[in-house]
Amino acid sequence: PFVSINCGAIPRELLESELFGYEPGSFTGASNKGRMGKFELADGGSIFLDEIGEMPMDMQVKLLRVIQDRKLTRIGGNHVFDLDVRVIAATDKDLFEQCKNGRFREDLYYRINVLHVNLPPLRERKEDITELIHYFINKLNIKMNKDIMDISQAAMAKIMSYSWPGNIRELENTVERAVNLCGGAIIGEEDIFIENLREERCIDSTDAEGRHKNTDIISESEIEPLEDVEKRAIERALNISGGNITITANLLKVTRNTIYNKMKKYNLSGE
Repeated sequence: PFVSINCGAIPRELLESELFGYEPGSFTGASNKGRMGKFELADGGSIFLDEIGEMPMDMQVKLLRVIQDRKLTRIGGNHVFDLDVRVIAATDKDLFEQCKNGRFREDLYYRINVLHVNLPPLRERKEDITELIHYFINKLNIKMNKDIMDISQAAMAKIMSYSWPGNIRELENTVERAVNLCGGAIIGEEDIFIENLREERCIDSTDAEGRHKNTDIISESEIEPLEDVEKRAIERALNISGGNITITANLLKVTRNTIYNKMKKYNLSGE
């Protein structure tokens, strides 16, 4: 089996029971049947500890003991389980630096750092973007019953001009929004809505002291006001949804209240 858990998404008071399980009635609110933890579920296979850099220090001690001894005792229990689990961990933090700052246990760091794989940010491997986009389009075509065939060169150029600070998650969300907005078989430049792109270009065009740099990348006349981009995106989403506010909000990945406020701001109408 392959079992994954996001260490940063679970409250610290629940993390131990999620990882190691518990016996019936071992704490207030515990199930009277008890529960297996993620390590037990992964026995004989692999467990993926995502965002391990977010794990509290007291949990790091318990995790180290389980990994080191390959044995597990549920919360409130006495029985010791033997474990055969491969541990895979991921983080966007510099764990070595975290160790020096006292925020991550050095002994745990060296215990899990057996085979280190460094995944560069998306901005440093833009050659992967085209393949990722086509993967997401195929995946979303199935999920949304769409028939998007490709993406235009202008849309791809717009995507390639951005640094993607949110990495693959941000790219996937952008492609999903574009698939929703696209009214034909080819995703166009107007379907690519990147909220931080205009701000990023403005930052890139100034030096460290805020002076405007000479650049041929983009001229002032080519810069489209952010409000115009936002208004057009909302208009297209309203058109696709037939004016339905809930669907429009889902397409643009914002709340209904945000759509209502923006419609009032731009004097747009809907259902």
